[in-house]
Amino acid sequence: MENITTLLYKLGKKNHLIPPDLKEAAFTQKTETEEIEAFDLTFLNIRDALIGLGRIVEENKEEQYYFGSIQVKGSNAVSIVRLVDKKIEIAAYAKEGLIKQHLAQQAIQLFKSRLY
Repeated sequence: MENITTLLYKLGKKNHLIPPDLKEAAFTQKTETEEIEAFDLTFLNIRDALIGLGRIVEENKEEQYYFGSIQVKGSNAVSIVRLVDKKIEIAAYAKEGLIKQHLAQQAIQLFKSRLY
């Protein structure tokens, strides 16, 4: 199974949601990831949590992931959420300005607050 950060990078490039000149190594350093226990949550529960937070660009039922963006403080964090073996993996990337607001980390926290 592909690393979630690598998958986010590939889908972000494919859908033109990350800068075209951003290299994968730099992207990986700026990407926040987290793994949380799914308990009895389903793939549809994940979708329900994402709806209203931003937009879902791609749904893959075979690999059990949603790719899109989560809106945080007027900006968008490119994100992917994947269900794997009773765990939820989430990765988010947001381009930061001079003043770091930790938007990717905030996007993950926002998703988690909607999930439970």
